[in-house]
Amino acid sequence: TGLGKRVWTRFNTFGMIVGASIVFLSLILGLPLWFRSPERQSKIHSYTGTQYFQVAVTLVLMSFQCVLLTFSNSYINQEMKIIQFFLAIICIMIVAQAVGATNTAMTPSTVFSENSIPLLLPFCSRIGNLFVTGHGLDPSIRLHLAHSMFCFVPCMASLAFVRCEAFRRGHTFSRNHTLLDCAALFFLALSWIAKRSPDPERNGFLFCRISLFILLCSGALLTFTTHQEDFQKVSAHPNRILVDRVVTAGSKLLSFIVAVTGPSTAASSCVFLLSVWILLCITKTSGGKQVPDMTVAALWRLVIRFTYFATGHACSFNRLQYSAAFVATMEFYFGIGGLSLFFNTFGWEILGIILVVATSILTRRKNVWTWFCFYQLLESFGACVSVSLMRRHLMVWAIFAPRFVWASIFLFLNATARIITSFFI
Repeated sequence: TGLGKRVWTRFNTFGMIVGASIVFLSLILGLPLWFRSPERQSKIHSYTGTQYFQVAVTLVLMSFQCVLLTFSNSYINQEMKIIQFFLAIICIMIVAQAVGATNTAMTPSTVFSENSIPLLLPFCSRIGNLFVTGHGLDPSIRLHLAHSMFCFVPCMASLAFVRCEAFRRGHTFSRNHTLLDCAALFFLALSWIAKRSPDPERNGFLFCRISLFILLCSGALLTFTTHQEDFQKVSAHPNRILVDRVVTAGSKLLSFIVAVTGPSTAASSCVFLLSVWILLCITKTSGGKQVPDMTVAALWRLVIRFTYFATGHACSFNRLQYSAAFVATMEFYFGIGGLSLFFNTFGWEILGIILVVATSILTRRKNVWTWFCFYQLLESFGACVSVSLMRRHLMVWAIFAPRFVWASIFLFLNATARIITSFFI
C-alpha cells in the first residue's frame, strides 16, 4: 500500500542515532572482560601462545562478520560462504592447538586421529550445503533429492533415535515426552509421504495437524508441569533439572521447525545435530587443549547462523518461506500462519540460544554464553551504523535495511534469553 511504502522508506536519522548510542552503551557495559572473576583472570594469564593466537584471530574474524560485513551488499549476499571460511580457519587452529598439547610419544597418525574431530565441523557445513536443497518447498514438487521418502524417512528415524538415546542416557527424564516427540516425527513423515502421492485427495494435512497438535500440547504440558521425582533423581546436581527442560523443549522446537520448513530440513537437522555434538566435544575440552571461551562462542554463533542460511533463509523479505503458513491447511489463518512463519525464519536462532545456554550450564563455562550475547550486540551495533551511513545507497531498502531488521530481531531474542537466564546462570 502507499502508506506502507511511505513508512518503510522514511529514514528517521535521529531515531537511528539514539538507537546506535543505546546499543553502543550496552556493548560497552556487556563486554565480558569487565566481569572477569579473579579465577578467570588467573586462567587467562595461564593461556599459552597458541591460545592467545586463537583469541586474536577470533577477534578479527568476528569483528569482520559482526561489523564490517554489514557495510557491503556483496558481503551480505555471500555471508554463508564467509561463515564457512571462518569455520574452517577456527577449526584448523583448534586442531593445531590440540596436536601441540598432545603427548609427543604417540605416533603422528594417532595424534591426528585423536584430535581431528573439530575438522568435521566445516566438513558437515559443506555436506549440508551441497547435497541438501529444497527447503521451504512442498514435497509434492518432486524436484529435490531431499524430498524423496528414501531420504527423509531415514533422517526422521535418526532424529527419533537421537531423542530416545537422550532419554536412555539420562539427559531427559520423561518417558512420555520422549514417546510424544517420536510420535510427532512419525505422523510428520506420514504427512510428507501422503503429499508426494499423485492422488490429489491425499494432501497429508491430517497427519501434519496431528503432529503439530502433539507438539503444541506436549509443549504446553512441559511448561505448566513439574515432576517432583525428577528433583529427587538429581538432588546432587540441581542444574540437571534445567538441562532436562532445555533438552526436552529443544527437541520439540526442532520438530516444529522441521514441520514448518519441509522434508529437506530432516536431513539438515541431522547435520545440525552432528555439528552440535562436535561443538559439545570442543566446549568440554580442558587442560592444554581447552579452547578459549570467546572462540567457543564464535563457533556456536557461526554454526547457528550457517544453519539458518543453509536451510534456504536469508536476511531479506523476498526470501521468506511463506509456504510455512500452509503446511497443514490450504487456507491462510493469520495467527497460525504468522506463528509458523516466525519459527520457520527464526526458529534456528531460538534453538541455538537454548543449546548454548544448556552447554554453558553443563560445562560450567558461563562466559561462553556471555560472549555469545556480546557478539550479537556487536552485530546489531554494526548493522545500525551501516544502515545509517548507507541511507543514500541504491540498495539500502533491498539489502542494508532488511539486514538491520534481522539483526534487531536476533538481538531481541538474545536479550530476552539473557534476561531469563540471568536468574540462574
